[in-house]
Amino acid sequence: MEYALSNDSISIKVSTAGGSFTSIEADGREYLWQGDPAVWSGQAPICFPICGGLRDNSAMTFAGHHVKLARHGFARKQEWKLLSQGENELAMCLASEDNAALLSDYPYPFKLVARYALEDTAVRVSYEVTNEGTEDMPFFIGGHPGFRCPLDEGEAYTDYELRFEKDEAAELCTAVPSTGLIDVANRSKNPMVGKTLPLSHELFDFAETIFDVLESR
Repeated sequence: MEYALSNDSISIKVSTAGGSFTSIEADGREYLWQGDPAVWSGQAPICFPICGGLRDNSAMTFAGHHVKLARHGFARKQEWKLLSQGENELAMCLASEDNAALLSDYPYPFKLVARYALEDTAVRVSYEVTNEGTEDMPFFIGGHPGFRCPLDEGEAYTDYELRFEKDEAAELCTAVPSTGLIDVANRSKNPMVGKTLPLSHELFDFAETIFDVLESR
């Protein structure tokens, strides 16, 4: 089921399927990638309880628990519940108490809340993770939104760039496509020019460009 929020500047839709965006519209434009299966069927998955992958999709925790997780975790493939909705904010919830099967591969009781708020021309997204158990709970949490690019007819992907607040490291970690892992020891040249990253399809010829250390917010 989808739920919507809107003000005079922006409108969004959020689905219980994955608990995240299906639309972000402003000024008559759809900004969110609309999930073309021929390219990438996702739109804005929430990565939990891991961002990225585990070697062979499994790991042993310091506490001795065996964890089995596919790339980016399971939250993006679960049915969430609407927790609350107001005029400018809504919240989605995923909790292990509602789906005990999740504990078979990730033996840590949890509650995850994703909040979406409209503030003038901006959308604010925040995540709240609660450990419902008695042990330390290892986890990662992250958003993975995809945006349409180019936005308008007559434009090209190469007309766009990402702008950073600060100068970033000259070298970045290297992605390992065969395993889904990253190599932090063997670094790759940062393709930024000053504080901008010019977009080109060549950025993805080998794998993703991953900034594992960031100065910018």
